[in-house]
Amino acid sequence: MSHGSVSAPDTSPPGPSGALPPEASGDPLRFLLQLTREFGDVVQFPTVFGPLYLVNHPDYIRAVLHGSSYVRVSMLKMGLGEGLLTSEGSYWRSQRRRMQPAFHQQCIESLDSVITDATGELVREWRRFSDSGQTFDVAAEMMRLTLRIIGKALFGVDFAPKADRISKSITTMLEFLKQLSFFAPSNTITSSHNRLFQEGMRTIDKIVYGIIEDRRKGEKRHDLLGLLLEQNGARSSLSDRQVRDEIVTLFIAGHETTAIMLSWTWYLLANHPEVEQRLHRELDAVLGGRSAGFHDLAKLPYTKMVIQESMRIYPPVLLLYRKALADQEVGGFFIPANTTVAVSPYTAHRHPGFWEEPERFDPERFTSERHSKRPQYAYFPFGGGPHLCMGNVLAMMEGTLILATIAQRYSLRLAPGQRVEPDPFITLRLRHGLRIKLEPRKQ
Repeated sequence: MSHGSVSAPDTSPPGPSGALPPEASGDPLRFLLQLTREFGDVVQFPTVFGPLYLVNHPDYIRAVLHGSSYVRVSMLKMGLGEGLLTSEGSYWRSQRRRMQPAFHQQCIESLDSVITDATGELVREWRRFSDSGQTFDVAAEMMRLTLRIIGKALFGVDFAPKADRISKSITTMLEFLKQLSFFAPSNTITSSHNRLFQEGMRTIDKIVYGIIEDRRKGEKRHDLLGLLLEQNGARSSLSDRQVRDEIVTLFIAGHETTAIMLSWTWYLLANHPEVEQRLHRELDAVLGGRSAGFHDLAKLPYTKMVIQESMRIYPPVLLLYRKALADQEVGGFFIPANTTVAVSPYTAHRHPGFWEEPERFDPERFTSERHSKRPQYAYFPFGGGPHLCMGNVLAMMEGTLILATIAQRYSLRLAPGQRVEPDPFITLRLRHGLRIKLEPRKQ
């Protein structure tokens, strides 16, 4: 297996020829899986933006994510600006260093009560659904919950009154950017698309700039927003626009992906009662009905494994894109400079060389013994390399504590007659949400 810079073309990767097949835009997940099954671990396919190269072996994924000859490519820049998810080079390194203290272990530990308090409040609000037997969209509820948590934990703001407007604006942004994706049948943006996108951005900007203004006038706090606004006790060199970009970035990275992770977890548990029963046994034995906290996490290994396996089957982020700055050789195939290379947690997490029966939901895959035997990039729901998600530890703590808090009180049952399918683009949302009915647990 070779990878690195090359001076002359070798063999081009295999793949379908001609125009982008219709199934690529109709069902990208199935299309990507078929590509890797038919053509192997390095493939290419045509798009409206030129050829896209997909690498799918852990060794090749590592080479791309860690390679100095690759830089990130992201359509999100149109909405996020120069936030941590989209910036590069010295500016990105400076911003990451600035924000890193907010994600140190001690700071993360102190956020457990924010997570469990917000989740406990949600559980109490759900009593009306439990008493009436009414179904509701748990995917929307997870979005609302995680937005509230990130608002309080990182910015000292309660987003609850603004949650619907923020979520709607984020959805509008993602729907607009979907028209610019590599899987779009054309790259035509209508005036209607553009108008809705601009309206959504104005809504987000009004909320975010209001948060920045209120904090500048108000008390100093040692949270992430404080780190962005102050440096060594004085006003930071960042403009309001730069602070805005980081806040909006965290709307996507810090609440959208965690909500998606939890939504798919509820779906998988509802379809696998034997896994749910084992989860309940662990929660009952360790917590006995009390609230979970940071120091309980080590005693809840199966709860964590449920989250890990959920993110294997339905990783919150579908694809990571890189631009090759120079000609590359990956797995014996030539990839020319200035072309786009993608890695997909969705396809890599189903690689038959590393995952037996990959479509089966089995948290036991993540016992320490079994997990340690796999290559690092057989599983990478939080990305990797220098751009590994800075909030990965916080996300795992948040997901585990939310799951533990809700699963102690309720089993979530799927409402009959609904279509449950992914909506693949940047994130892997549920296309139609997830309607469930609460079943109180007898403890």
